[in-house]
Amino acid sequence: MKLLSILLALFAFITTAQAETRYIVDHSKFPLRTGKGTQHKIIAMLSSGKPVELLEQSSDGYSHIRTTSGREGWILSRFLMQQPAARVRLAAAEQSLAAARTIKQQNAALQQQLDSLQQSNASLQQKLQQIRDTAAHAIRLKQANQQLSTQLKQSQRAYATLQQETQEIRSGSQQRWYLIGGGTIVFGILLGLILPRLRVRKRERWGGF
Repeated sequence: MKLLSILLALFAFITTAQAETRYIVDHSKFPLRTGKGTQHKIIAMLSSGKPVELLEQSSDGYSHIRTTSGREGWILSRFLMQQPAARVRLAAAEQSLAAARTIKQQNAALQQQLDSLQQSNASLQQKLQQIRDTAAHAIRLKQANQQLSTQLKQSQRAYATLQQETQEIRSGSQQRWYLIGGGTIVFGILLGLILPRLRVRKRERWGGF
């Protein structure tokens, strides 16, 4: 008999160990009646976690309530809680967690976009600086070109002045040579005219010799 009891206990333990775990569903419906007591008519079945407005609470364990749809009735006070049901709080917590995850993902995406924009901004700043440097170099080249152009014009004017002065000097030299040459010719002619007369006078003075 003792051996049989041991075998039965062992079998029960094995059966219990092999059984799957189950949980009671957190969902029930509670009657809303026209009055206090089970003899009154049920006017609605209220789901667990449904919010209601408490109008009156009697000492015999009943509460007078109003539903969100405006229907009034009586329900056992022990069916009322001061906070939502666990499944409702769990659903709200899961929604908050999902919202937090979504916000975290959005923040990560925004941070990635911000990093990309910062890189693009740095690249644009570098290109802008290159453009500024190029523009400054172009301005310096333009200024140098203008200075060279001014110097060239000044040189051209100086060259033209020198050409004009050289031409004037050449013209003056030619005129002086012309005058010297003309004077020499005139002087020669005068000598040619004067010398024979001097010889004739000299002969007459010396007696015909």
